[in-house]
Amino acid sequence: MGRRLFSAFGELAQLAGWVASDAGRCADAQRFYLSGADASEAAGDRVLGAQLLSSLSYQLANVGKRRDAALLARTAVRGAEGASTVVRALLLERLAWASAKAETPRAPGARWTP
Repeated sequence: MGRRLFSAFGELAQLAGWVASDAGRCADAQRFYLSGADASEAAGDRVLGAQLLSSLSYQLANVGKRRDAALLARTAVRGAEGASTVVRALLLERLAWASAKAETPRAPGARWTP
């Protein structure tokens, strides 16, 4: 498969993850997010991979795996070099959410330079 096809698969996996998560099918959502992250890696699309990991982080924060969620959100932020300002804001919002749920007073590594 070409890079564009892997990216398209990753984007569809993210949508499927959102739907599964909203339906309460968290295990399915996690599989979708991780499959999408694998596809984004194959496509060389780090920003898409970060979005998928941050989506999984959001889900984990909401189902009680709060420390895992915070770690995953920090990883997503650090791995999203070259992301647009809008995507960075979304990733940082998810990091803030996971950190708040984990009761982490400060989110280390959350700084972005323009």
